[in-house]
Amino acid sequence: MPYTEVGLVQTIIECLKYATTGDQPPNTKGGAFIHDPNMANEREVKAQVKLRFHAANGRRMLAIRNLSVTIKKNNAMTMKTLENILAVADTEATKGGKVRFTVF
Repeated sequence: MPYTEVGLVQTIIECLKYATTGDQPPNTKGGAFIHDPNMANEREVKAQVKLRFHAANGRRMLAIRNLSVTIKKNNAMTMKTLENILAVADTEATKGGKVRFTVF
């Protein structure tokens, strides 16, 4: 497998791990696995990790983590988790092929 594919697979695995456990990848202090604000010429960059899955009982679930990485005055990056959402699919509210989710 070429290196770029290995890196992509590793990134996907780390995102799945973060979405399910909240654990950051190793050696990523301050949110280094999120887009670097310096590269975007911004002081703050926001990110979102979404995971749709089927629970053990067969219900469709949705987990969302909203994050923010900010550059401080001393050029240190700090990551904050803005919001964590866990929602379950509403089986009666399906409209036009779209599934509605109810937040816990």
